[in-house]
Amino acid sequence: MMHTKTDVSPTICESALAEAPRYFPGQSIGAGELTLEQDYFRNKLRRHNRLLHGWGVVCGARVCPVIGDNNEPERWKVVIKSGYILGPYGDEITLDRPICFDLRTRCESGATGETCVERADPWCGDVYVRPEQSNTVWVAVRYKELLARRVRVQPMGCGCDDAACEYSRRRDGYEICTLDHCPESHKNPPDPDQLMETLAAVRECPPCPEEPWVVLAKVTLGDNGTIEEIDNCSCRRIVFSLAELWLHCRRMEADPGVSVELEPGAEGQITVTGRDLPETVTAVSRSEMVRVVETIWKDRETVIIHVMAHEEASSGEYPILLQTESGNLMTLPKAVVVKGDRDRPRPVGRRKAARKKATKSS
Repeated sequence: MMHTKTDVSPTICESALAEAPRYFPGQSIGAGELTLEQDYFRNKLRRHNRLLHGWGVVCGARVCPVIGDNNEPERWKVVIKSGYILGPYGDEITLDRPICFDLRTRCESGATGETCVERADPWCGDVYVRPEQSNTVWVAVRYKELLARRVRVQPMGCGCDDAACEYSRRRDGYEICTLDHCPESHKNPPDPDQLMETLAAVRECPPCPEEPWVVLAKVTLGDNGTIEEIDNCSCRRIVFSLAELWLHCRRMEADPGVSVELEPGAEGQITVTGRDLPETVTAVSRSEMVRVVETIWKDRETVIIHVMAHEEASSGEYPILLQTESGNLMTLPKAVVVKGDRDRPRPVGRRKAARKKATKSS
């Protein structure tokens, strides 16, 4: 059993609770303290949503026709797809399933997470309101808190009356209604260029909205409730979301084939060119025969590495490793090419020299 609680009042924008209970040993804790803590964090989240993210449709909640067995839209009916919405007062409105809404019913309430149930015949309800002569309605939604799960409460005194009942749960809900106009808060969105100039200036906090509605679509009806047009754009506030905005971190890109030729004991420099070369790039030699003297970052396209070959370095190719603070690694496999040691006499061991001398004498 569900019971509707009083809607969130617009005064919550001005009277946001800024007090939370402090617990200590031996404290007597009642419903007041626990409710105060809940309200503190809920109001804090509402204020955060309203002033930082704004309000409107974040994603989904498209209004579509209900297609009947004859592949034609059914009269009077639309389906609201699942979606996520931020209400004007910072409340989260979650439509976790498609909702079939009959436009002949002025309003319909529901709760997030409840199972889909068959709705009552709208012609038998007291809330039936025929659309205006313009045959145009605006489908809108607002946040509505619902109380649920009644439990018996033990009497406080020693009376003999039956135990009273209280609702032990409150659920995030919503109310879908049809409006006869598009609210002013949904008209004339700001120009992006002018908005950027406004964001860079000292500005006042936005005023508290006067209406709780978030419009989803404009629906034009024909004779006998035929759906002629559904407009999901002209009167819909869309909240900018970063949920689908993502990127890769910049990776270091350089020519791996750069190299310098050195004689043993000589110095030289390697000019590395590429893209997004960070200022924190460090060059490290992977061999003791080559030493990195200095790494100079010139810009994001050029890094100069001063290297020196060891006096005992043999001919060959020696790699240099580039690494950054972000953990990226890159190897220049032929960074230093040592040449010129093939003509130098190599040291010969005593036994080998003796055998060589004995061979000559014989």
